[in-house]
Amino acid sequence: MTNLPTLAHIVTAATMPHAPSFYRDRYGMRGESALPSIRTWEEWHALPRISREDLEARSPLERIFCPLSSVDFFSASSGTGGKPPLFSPRGVVAGYEYRAEWYAMKGPFLSGIHPPHRVQFMLQQRERPARVVTLDPNNLHASLRLAAAAGVDGMYVPVFLAAQIAEYLQALGASKRVQYVELASEQISNSLIRRLQEIFPAAAIYASWGMTEVDASPMGIPCRPLAVNEKTVYHLKENIHMDIVNPETLAPLPLKAGSEGELLLTSYPESAAFPLIRYRTGDIGRIVETSCKRHSQPTFTIVGRAESDFIKVPGGVLRADEVERVLTELNPALERFELHLHQTDTPSGVHYRAVLHVDAPDTELPALARSVALSLRIGPSFTYADGEREGRFEPLQCVPLASSASNQKNRRMITHPIA
Repeated sequence: MTNLPTLAHIVTAATMPHAPSFYRDRYGMRGESALPSIRTWEEWHALPRISREDLEARSPLERIFCPLSSVDFFSASSGTGGKPPLFSPRGVVAGYEYRAEWYAMKGPFLSGIHPPHRVQFMLQQRERPARVVTLDPNNLHASLRLAAAAGVDGMYVPVFLAAQIAEYLQALGASKRVQYVELASEQISNSLIRRLQEIFPAAAIYASWGMTEVDASPMGIPCRPLAVNEKTVYHLKENIHMDIVNPETLAPLPLKAGSEGELLLTSYPESAAFPLIRYRTGDIGRIVETSCKRHSQPTFTIVGRAESDFIKVPGGVLRADEVERVLTELNPALERFELHLHQTDTPSGVHYRAVLHVDAPDTELPALARSVALSLRIGPSFTYADGEREGRFEPLQCVPLASSASNQKNRRMITHPIA
């Protein structure tokens, strides 16, 4: 982890009078206020945290801490929570050198997450053939035919597309040359790992953890290959500091094996467009080791979300505001609910089952479940009932809210780990 003098220097640089006012405003500094004092870990932990809402409240141009000419591009979140996308300035930060530990980088690379020019720049720096194929989810088969023709031997792709990508490359006869598969990690099922190992017999398979608003993303990089029945384990990239806090009280927790709480990130690459200081990721992490054998660094795994108004599922997103819309249209009194998404790993893939815990006395719950499924939109023209018919989801269930076992404050959308 980063030492305290380095963190104090980052705070000082971000609050200087000539810097954008973002952090001075967040810390309540006015006029010639003294710079924040960061001489002890207690003072560091007392520093206000930054949330996504803080970023959304300021335009991207107000969050640029480098010359405008040094901004590489603006990244946009997916907006899956029902909100407009968050646009974030990104500096010229490569940050993919960690792949050299696992991957020789001799052939073209299939890039499904980051802009291809960043990957190309990293390959050029390492004097490798700078050939990058962009994965286009809207033209998936066309981009994979190009990847096969180019002879890609490595890829960085989203989890939800990984099985389709693997099967199509296999059909094109291009899977056996693949040496490296990196997944932009969400929850990764055992069945997916097995399927990728079967289709890519020569490849090592890894996962990384990132966020679009973090300049140095991915922040959590592979500590070891993925394996069936083992945790997905990361360690931090250089120039990233992590704190772990109680998700309800936000009190700091010790960075020791077994500690579990919300992860706060401080990201400070030298060429970053916007330094993030004590940013609430919303992800719940667990410290696995204080020092791993291979890298002598702390390792961690992601176990869930602290609070979320949406859950990603095949075909789209389950959103709290959409559940609320459907329930109140059926009956204005149906205001209180929790939606629990259960996931079961099977040989054919992950099965999804939504259980809606709803405060609906004197209501026939099976009939309510059928009505909700018919109206609950997951995509622009795709409902939960459509997913049931296609075999993507098990039938939606409604149960009394009093039977909910979550006991989580302010959580209406709860994802259960893959069983």
